[in-house]
Amino acid sequence: MATGKASALRREDKNSMIFDFLVQAIRPKVIVTHGKPPSDYLSQHGRKLSHGAQVINAERHAAYISIARAEELGREAALLASKLPVQS
Repeated sequence: MATGKASALRREDKNSMIFDFLVQAIRPKVIVTHGKPPSDYLSQHGRKLSHGAQVINAERHAAYISIARAEELGREAALLASKLPVQS
């Protein structure tokens, strides 16, 4: 169920199944987290999910960072991805 905020979700709707599936299927080189809960989740479960993906923590949710900070994160992610080997 899509909501404006995670706090609007019912307890039974709070799970990471879709995220976990997407990370395993897409196998990104870099994952940019936005805020403490996603960062904490990847710290705990990232090794089995991320297939060696590098994690960049944006400190705050994307809705609360400046355009300049978003651009900086994009450049950082692109640079980091360009230095990593191609995953198969």
